[in-house]
Amino acid sequence: MDGVKEILDFIIYIKNKLNLEIDVLKNSIVIETSINRYIDKFITDIDKAKAVISNDEIKRTLVRCSELLKSELVQIKQKANKIRLFEQKIKYIEQNIKQGHIFTVAKIIEKDPKYEKLLKELYPEVLGRFDEIRAALLKDLEEIFINYPSILSDSLEKKGIKIDAYSHYPKLSIAQGFIKIEVNEKKRRVIVRDYEKKLCELMPDIDVVVEAIVREFKRLFEREFKGEEILAQIWESYKEILNSQKLNEGESIPIRALIKKIREKNKRFRLDEFIVDLTRLADKGPYEISGYTVDFQHTRDTNKGILLQGNMSRGYIGFILFRRIT
Repeated sequence: MDGVKEILDFIIYIKNKLNLEIDVLKNSIVIETSINRYIDKFITDIDKAKAVISNDEIKRTLVRCSELLKSELVQIKQKANKIRLFEQKIKYIEQNIKQGHIFTVAKIIEKDPKYEKLLKELYPEVLGRFDEIRAALLKDLEEIFINYPSILSDSLEKKGIKIDAYSHYPKLSIAQGFIKIEVNEKKRRVIVRDYEKKLCELMPDIDVVVEAIVREFKRLFEREFKGEEILAQIWESYKEILNSQKLNEGESIPIRALIKKIREKNKRFRLDEFIVDLTRLADKGPYEISGYTVDFQHTRDTNKGILLQGNMSRGYIGFILFRRIT
């Protein structure tokens, strides 16, 4: 990619200039600090001498020299601080290029006002070249997006995750639609969400996106399923709701009310993990506890129900109940 090569060359050029200037500034600070120290000592010696009146003129001249040197020293140190800050930004850009984070680099050089301000103050002569590099890099981004679906798909497959065959770019999904991946080329953002909420929003750099998706996939689907514990948790919360609302045995309660009750008792509760566990429970059991069997009822109200993983065709679960086994 031409833009990436050009910005790497530009970084090498700027780093060389920075290193030279840092050395000059360091020497200037050392020299001016030493001169100032000698002047201060000389002024002190004059005061101690209490010599002829002409010493007052010498002293005034030296004091003025000292003030000028101190002012110059402040300016040198301010410039040195700007150079150090710019050096940090350059190193950060270089690091992201080496990691393949081209979109992150583009955001820095395109939208970071501090970066461009420092460049204008320190090296105004390279601004024209910088604009050319920025244009080349933006062209690289367009080329990346052309192949983005296949690159993302291949990268995920290497991690054992397949994009759902029925999902289409820029709105992709995995795990039977449970995790959704929305690519916004215009804003250069990728949003990863599940049925219930947005999980994260990222720059479209492939390895960053893949890492986030793999992390969420493992969190949701590679946990140990403790069916008996899940069923017991649901059963206890169900009974508490029946008692608090003076409902009869076997009556159904809203699934959202059950979720609220469980959340109150479990501070580490995460709804998407609960939905995955509930899906496993509904598909494979166990179903029976304390002489009762769990049952689910559907609803058409999408706001009051929850959609189990992969159960789009079966509709939303709206209510839950336990029937006595006869």
